[in-house]
Amino acid sequence: MQNLFKNLTHDKTFWDGFWFKTIERFFLLENYMGRNPGESILHIEADVLLLHNFTFEKIEKIQNGLAFTIISESQAIASIFFVRDLHSLR
Repeated sequence: MQNLFKNLTHDKTFWDGFWFKTIERFFLLENYMGRNPGESILHIEADVLLLHNFTFEKIEKIQNGLAFTIISESQAIASIFFVRDLHSLR
C-alpha cells in the first residue's frame, strides 16, 4: 500500500485524504477477506440511508464478483459495494 501511495499524484489534502482513505479501504477489505475466505462482503458507507425496502435479497443473488451503483455510462459510486470473494476483490 505504501508503494502505491508513493506513486500517487492525488492531492493529499483533498477532503482530508479522501483518495488515500478510499484506496486503503480496499486493502482492509482484502485483509478481512483473506482471514474469512468463505464470506462475501456488502460494504455500505456510513452516510448511506437504507430504507425498509432495501433489496438485500437481490444482492444475495448477484453472480458477478463485484457490484456497485452505476450512475451514468461514465460514472459509478461505491457507497454500496458488493464483493463476492477474495479473488474478485484482488
